Amino acid sequence: MARRKPVVNLEQARDAYLRHVSIERGLSANTIAAYRRDLDAYLSWLGQHDVVTVEAVNVDSVRSYIQHLHERADTPLTATSRARVLSSVRGFHRFLLDDGIATADPTLGLTPPKLPKRLPKALSIADVEALLDACAGEDEVSIRDRAVLELL
Repeated sequence: MARRKPVVNLEQARDAYLRHVSIERGLSANTIAAYRRDLDAYLSWLGQHDVVTVEAVNVDSVRSYIQHLHERADTPLTATSRARVLSSVRGFHRFLLDDGIATADPTLGLTPPKLPKRLPKALSIADVEALLDACAGEDEVSIRDRAVLELL
C-alpha cells in the first residue's frame, strides 16, 4: 500500500482524520461532531504553545494538555470527560501514524485518568413492592420468583 504524502499542518491532519472516521469508519454525525470539538480545542491549545506541526507534538505536550483540562480555571473537566478527550486525541494520533502522516504516536503509554467507582442506584421501596407484587401468585413459579427477589 502506497503511503500518502505527509500532512504537516495539524489542521489539515485533523480534517483528514475526520474524513477518515466519517467515510471509512462510518461513524455517526454526533460522534464526528464530538471528535471535532475535542480536536479543535486540542489543536487550539497546541497552537497557543507553538506546536503547529504533526511532528512537533510529543508525549509531554499531550500529557500537559490533559493536565490543563483538569486544572483549567473556568471549568475543570471530570475524569470521565478527560478520558473521553484522551480517547479522541489517541484515535487522531493513531490514525496519523497508521496513515504515514506521523512517524510516532505521542499518546502511546499514556494512561487515562482513573474513573470514579460509582455505587449502583438502589431501588425505592415502591419499586421493590411493585416487583414483589408482580409475583404475588401462590403457584410454584410465583413463590420461587418472590423468594429470589426477597434475597436481593
